[in-house]
Amino acid sequence: MQNNNFLLLFTTINIFKHGEIMLTTFKITILNALLIVLLLAIPLK
Repeated sequence: MQNNNFLLLFTTINIFKHGEIMLTTFKITILNALLIVLLLAIPLK
């Protein structure tokens, strides 16, 4: 039973870490897109 709990904890931590990485990548992608839009919008003004 103790081994099962450890495995469950390990899996949960891995999923959480993976989710965190995905979220960070998503944020970086949005920031890059906004930056590109700003750089393209400046010459138009």
